[in-house]
Order: sequence, then structure tokens, then C-alpha cells
Amino acid sequence: MATVSLCMIVRNEESILEKCLESIAWIADEIIITDTGSKDNTVNIAQKYTKNILHFNWIDDFSAARNYTEKNAVSDYILRWDADWVLDQNCKKLLQQLKKNSFNSKDIVYFNWVLDFNQQSKKIYRQEPYFFLYKNHQFHWESPIHNDLVSNNHKQIPTSLVEQKINVFHYKDPQKKSHRFLQTDKILRQALQKTDKQNKQYFRLLEFHGQNLIFLDKIPEAIIAFEKALTNPELDDDKKSFLIEQLVGCYLKAKQIQNAQKIIDNNKSNKQRYWITRGDIYSFINHEIAIESYKKAIKIGPNSIDLNYERMIIHPNHMLAKLLWLTTQQEKSLIHLNYCIQNSHNQATVLECKELLNLLYD
Repeated sequence: MATVSLCMIVRNEESILEKCLESIAWIADEIIITDTGSKDNTVNIAQKYTKNILHFNWIDDFSAARNYTEKNAVSDYILRWDADWVLDQNCKKLLQQLKKNSFNSKDIVYFNWVLDFNQQSKKIYRQEPYFFLYKNHQFHWESPIHNDLVSNNHKQIPTSLVEQKINVFHYKDPQKKSHRFLQTDKILRQALQKTDKQNKQYFRLLEFHGQNLIFLDKIPEAIIAFEKALTNPELDDDKKSFLIEQLVGCYLKAKQIQNAQKIIDNNKSNKQRYWITRGDIYSFINHEIAIESYKKAIKIGPNSIDLNYERMIIHPNHMLAKLLWLTTQQEKSLIHLNYCIQNSHNQATVLECKELLNLLYD
């Protein structure tokens, strides 16, 4: 059986920390928690679970704090955990069995990270695989934000285990969002100034910078960031489709329809994300092409590993419902309206579909 060091960095997490630790502390052979300057009850709560409470003077660098936390860990594996993560207790037995089997001796272990879900039913709306466990002394953290786990031996390819039946729920605190986005903006700008523009880390930071700028409603800057990120010569098709989707969304917000159309027509792909993005553009230009694009997206279907439920499943049905309605295909529209009403968790989407449905029967 493998041993596990649960390692966390925290700051002002009193609202969620106990729920977090209750869900996962049982698996740890040791718990190391580093506080980066809490002014609430965080440290007192942490002391209920461990004596290994460290303190780190915050320097706008999450990797530095993580490396500091993990340097004295003694177990076989590090379990990286955040204060707003809660393990689904239905997965407890499976995780116990994995530990008993020493995580199949893999270097990195991925679980299912649930980013959006119904807190009552636990129905999942957005998920992606994410690494939670990794062998001690084999890795370190790089990048001051959105940290990158890097192997200490660059010549060796780490082995991995993806266990998607283990769900880790991410409980977001809406009150912290604006503060976090501003903090992220500051750290990313500093990091981009210091990073070599030919380094792959530079392109990775550009991607996160663009996404954060969208949240801050700085669309012209986001466009510049995504345009630069797309010049990365090492992009695979999935990442390229994602960046184009983000850039097109910014172009549309800035009413740069021609730029959006040009980039989508010059970068054809068989990815579902591409066809949804194509539909979004042509919904302003040509309804028939948009309808064809959304139908293609639904036929391809989402990637079950990396799933944004509202974007990849509901959105193409919602847009088809509206476009079919506008092109006087009300009976066909009805199918997609009912689908969205029954399956969307976005109340604005449901309300809009119900209003169209009422018009159909008036």
C-alpha cells in the first residue's frame, strides 16, 4: 500500500476548509498545510487535522508556495488539494482500493474534476480530467499561476492513470471571483514580462491571460493575447480549436464579424468545438450555414472526458431552436426547444425557450 501526503496552500478559507478536509483527510498518512496570510479562522480549522501548519510570505507565486509545502513531505505520493475541493464520498471505496494497490505504481493519477454541478443532485454540467496525485520527489511546480507540474527528469516520460469514476467537486465562491481575477491579472502580467517569448510556457500563460481578460471584460486585450497564443508552433488540434473558439467569442463581442469569419474559414477541423464556433459566426451571416454547423456539432457529440455541458450540449440545441424558428421551421424548432427546457440548468436559456414555445401555441 502506498502512503500519501496531503499538501495544501490556503488563505482565508474558513467558509469551506472543514468540509474540504472532512472529505479527504482520511486518506492521508500526513497532512501539510501552508497558510499564506489568513486573517480569518482558517489556521484554527487546519489545526484540527494536522500539526504540520507552515507559513509562507506571499510573493505572487503559487508554484513557490506549492514547492515550499511539498519539500518536506515524506510519503510515496503527494495529493495536491485546494480548499474549495470536496471529494464525492460515493467514490471513497474506489479511492481506498487505489491506494491499497499503490495507484498501480503510476507516476501521476488523474481524477474527474467537476467544475459545475447541481449541489443537491450532484448532476455534472462541466468536468475535465485533472492530476491530483503524483510520486513524491519526481516533480516540481513551475509558473507562478495556473501551475505546471514538471518532471525532474526531462528524459523520462511519466506514466499516468486516469480514474474518471472518482469525482472531485469544485465549490466556487462567487464573492471571491472579482478579487481572484484581479489577482490573476497582476500575476500573469508580471510573468509574461519575465518569460522568454519563444518558451512554450509563454504561450501557456498567454492562453490563461486571454481567458482572465474575458472575465475582466477587457476584450481588445484578450483578442491580442489569443492571437499571439495561436502563433505557438506546437499547438495540437484540440488546443487550437479551443483557442480559436475563445478568439472568435472575443471577435463577436467586439463586433468584428469579418475577422471571426476569416479565422474559422481558414482553420477547418472535425472537432465538435469547431462546428459550434462556426455556427456562432454564421448565425450572424447565413442562417442555413449556421443550422448545418450546429447539426454537425450535435452529430459529432462532446468529448465525454472534457465536457462543458451547457456549451457543448445545450448551446447548439438552443441555437438550432432559435434559427429554425427564424427560418419558419417551427415544428423542427419544437424538438430543440423541449430538449433545452428539459435538460438545461441555465435559467435564462430555459426561460427563453419557454417563451418561444408559448408563441408556438398562441
